[in-house]
Amino acid sequence: MSVETKALEQLLKEFQKIRERFIGKAEKERAKVNEVCITVKGEKIHTDEELFELYEGDVITSKQHDAYRDKLEAKRKRAGEDNNKTKSEVVVKILTNYICDLQYEIADEKREENVKKC
Repeated sequence: MSVETKALEQLLKEFQKIRERFIGKAEKERAKVNEVCITVKGEKIHTDEELFELYEGDVITSKQHDAYRDKLEAKRKRAGEDNNKTKSEVVVKILTNYICDLQYEIADEKREENVKKC
């Protein structure tokens, strides 16, 4: 095995360790965001879907729905969510992409080494 392949495998292991740490952080951040709620007519609302059900059931008007949705979104943003992802969830996604790329590169390096042996 070449020095470059060994270096890539070491880098892969380090990225996997870092990703595991961020997975734990992402789970904690997601739990915090999932606890965010607003109260609408005495009901606790956690998701846009629950809010939309109130609108469909004629419990709230369109204008109220929009205002409550904005309020829920603002609370989620303060809790750490942006575009339906927390910061750590984005980091995990990026690291996962790097890990996949490294795995392909390591496989290519090993294939090349085997071809040279033949």
